[in-house]
Amino acid sequence: DEVEYDDEGRLEIDDDIEYYRDGVTVVVLDEAGNIVAGHLPISFPEGQAVERGKMRRVADWLLLDQASDDVRLTVRAVLNLSAKNATMKKLSLAAAAIYVLLLAAMALGGYALARRALRPIEELNKLAGGIRGGDPVDRRLSEEGAAEVADLAKNFNAMFARLQEAFAAERQFTADASHELRTPVSVIVSQCEYALAQDDPQALRAALETSLERARHVSRLTSQLLMIA
Repeated sequence: DEVEYDDEGRLEIDDDIEYYRDGVTVVVLDEAGNIVAGHLPISFPEGQAVERGKMRRVADWLLLDQASDDVRLTVRAVLNLSAKNATMKKLSLAAAAIYVLLLAAMALGGYALARRALRPIEELNKLAGGIRGGDPVDRRLSEEGAAEVADLAKNFNAMFARLQEAFAAERQFTADASHELRTPVSVIVSQCEYALAQDDPQALRAALETSLERARHVSRLTSQLLMIA
């Protein structure tokens, strides 16, 4: 619609015509097939006859000749298919690269979330291993995070607290029992040493009676300890 001859035979083309857009190159041909406006790409095959209204493929090009309002002129449009394919290939490669990056980002994000979710379990395992190796049981786990992990940490902290109380009671009991046994044993030892140093039968008898009394006391304590154990 924008290409014609005027009354004096001069070629008139509107100023706003686009000779190249979106990969399509446009030229204007005269009746002899010569280019009177525009320029074909250098790589386009020369000598292509005019076949109006028929789209056809020439090598790596798509070609369409269309008559203008002035039938003496032909508008030829050509599209480089190889360039279009290359663009599509680049777009496909870019899409594939973005897809791979998204997968990598998702994998890293999943790994980070898994590490964060399993961190309390790792702390629990480390704490339990330390206690098994002899560490004190006064340490506690963090009770923050997901509800399931927080409940698990609370239960283990309660268990560690009971263990700590049991160990403390055991230490106190051992100290008390040692104190209770130390006194009668000391008396028995001292009385035996005293008796060995005496020649008087009365003094020897008194020392033996005292030792016997303390020995019976130790026997009662031992029986009580065995029952408690």
